[in-house]
Amino acid sequence: MTEPKRVASIDVLRGVALVGILVMNIQSFAMPHTAYLNPTAFGSLDGLEGVAWSLGRLFFDFKFISLFSTLFGASLVLAGTASNPRRRLLWLVGFGLLHGYLVWYGDILFTYGVVGLAVLPALTWTVRRQVTVGLALLVVSSLIAAFGFTCFDTVPAFILDDVRAHYEPASVAAEVQAFRSGWLEQFAVRARRRLGAARGPSAGGGDDAAVRAWGRLPGFRCASLPRERHPGRKNRNRRSPQGARSRVKFWFTEPAAATVTVTVCEM
Repeated sequence: MTEPKRVASIDVLRGVALVGILVMNIQSFAMPHTAYLNPTAFGSLDGLEGVAWSLGRLFFDFKFISLFSTLFGASLVLAGTASNPRRRLLWLVGFGLLHGYLVWYGDILFTYGVVGLAVLPALTWTVRRQVTVGLALLVVSSLIAAFGFTCFDTVPAFILDDVRAHYEPASVAAEVQAFRSGWLEQFAVRARRRLGAARGPSAGGGDDAAVRAWGRLPGFRCASLPRERHPGRKNRNRRSPQGARSRVKFWFTEPAAATVTVTVCEM
């Protein structure tokens, strides 16, 4: 069985995408997980720190992940069934589990492997069917993100409590202490993060992709900032414990509406 020839242009693009992803992931290598969305949890937005965080979100966040995911799908199609993709993807799942639990909780290999196995049957579909199903999934995921954005205030309290606990200063301190300790202490944190990623953003772990997806809606940006009380607005989160909290804040990017803010989540 002959191996399919590699396409140099795809390899180059894949390398560029990995460098772009590194710009975002390096923050998680050096800082607690919470700092990815809330830089004030382990630093500030002043000076060069604020510039670096803003440039990363503007030019790199989700841009290169999307490119890499597209190339992953293209590679599956170009390699075809002759390359025994199922075996390759199972190996990818295995390496992802080892990497996620033993090295870094932000592993993505496991996710690519599982998704790849799920879409393998689509390799035999007609182009029309592939395009139709792909567009349908894109529309449905966008609608889910938009629904979550508009209905965040109605999310059950037990889910918000999970998210809130993840962003409290005590969570940051515990993670920092663990990663300054031995490997076994770090393993407990990695396992909890990986399990959280498998259960979804509400589990207090993973990538919080739903929250970041809202920030990608047209005309909006998203950031996690220190909580400040809205004048003339009742605090809807009366059941929340007192102490340091953060909130997700959306604002229109048009200059004429730069002062208009809409709070969708208070923690």
